[in-house]
Amino acid sequence: MGFRIELSPLEELAAVDLDYKHVTVKLVGEDGNVFSIMGRCQKALRRAKAPQKHIDAFMHQVTSGDYDHALQVVMEWFTIGGCGSCGFDCED
Repeated sequence: MGFRIELSPLEELAAVDLDYKHVTVKLVGEDGNVFSIMGRCQKALRRAKAPQKHIDAFMHQVTSGDYDHALQVVMEWFTIGGCGSCGFDCED
């Protein structure tokens, strides 16, 4: 006899591989505060016309751990841009 783990709708979305690697978020040379990073990511998702449920799934994932976890989630979801002098392309 098996058991089934019930997931909330946000947990189900977070488990789905959402593809926003075409969206660039600038981290290098910007405020490293986690709330500032999350705000830039939300703004980038809105510019990419992501549905609100995808934004909610991102926020659920990014806030489900510590600072290092949040950075890992950001790097999994987005392409990371930089200042240009380090070899990364900066977002406009």
